[in-house]
Amino acid sequence: MGANLEVFKFATYLFIPLFAMLHFGDPDWYEHHVQPFKDRFYPREDTNKPPHTASEVQAELQRYKDERLVKAGLKPEPAPISVLTSVPEERRGQFGWAQGDQRLV
Repeated sequence: MGANLEVFKFATYLFIPLFAMLHFGDPDWYEHHVQPFKDRFYPREDTNKPPHTASEVQAELQRYKDERLVKAGLKPEPAPISVLTSVPEERRGQFGWAQGDQRLV
């Protein structure tokens, strides 16, 4: 009786992983069951282009904020006031580091 049980256990331990590898490793099964979900979770590379500059990042963040406010039913807020508008006209040349995309604040 003990030898038959050991043969059954050996066959089970051997053939279940082999069957799983043959069944789930089949390319047709992969294309039918996995590929549709892969396209849904991971979009194609040509559709997902991340921003590369500081101004592009700020524009994307503002777009996300506007979308979130529209979903909530609120009116989008106006753009924030630039740091340079609070500086008197005669002192604006002194703050070259605060102009454009290279602002430190």
